[in-house]
Amino acid sequence: MADTNRDETHTEWALTVVRDRVARQPGHLPHLIDALHHTGRDDEAWHTGLARLDELPARQRVELLHRRQQGHPADVREPYRALVNAHLLDSHDKRRYDTATTLLRHLRDAYAATDETDQFAKYLDELRGQHRRRPAFLAKLDAARLHPDR
Repeated sequence: MADTNRDETHTEWALTVVRDRVARQPGHLPHLIDALHHTGRDDEAWHTGLARLDELPARQRVELLHRRQQGHPADVREPYRALVNAHLLDSHDKRRYDTATTLLRHLRDAYAATDETDQFAKYLDELRGQHRRRPAFLAKLDAARLHPDR
């Protein structure tokens, strides 16, 4: 029992150190998110990461959303939408349409988990309308067969 309390005290101390570092140097944010996940503080990791999603590396953004999607699929819909939009508009990324399509698959799964595939279909239709002047993206979207009605 004493070891458990000591371990918890050390864990809290270490997290406090990393939180302080993040406050002074935002570049430490990915380390804090990893530490929170590692110590089972997934809710805190989610809220901390979501508030500063654009400061996380792309891999960690997606990982954060994947983890949250497991128990809270409705929570990840808007962040996934934001990531899809960011990738579609990133003209420096040659794989932006592929990445957006992959993210859309995860978003589709989040909608399916809450039995709202009709809302996902509506979103896809809106997305197609917004990006109708991007034929390469529309071709990728068609090839991915994400639309539940098609």
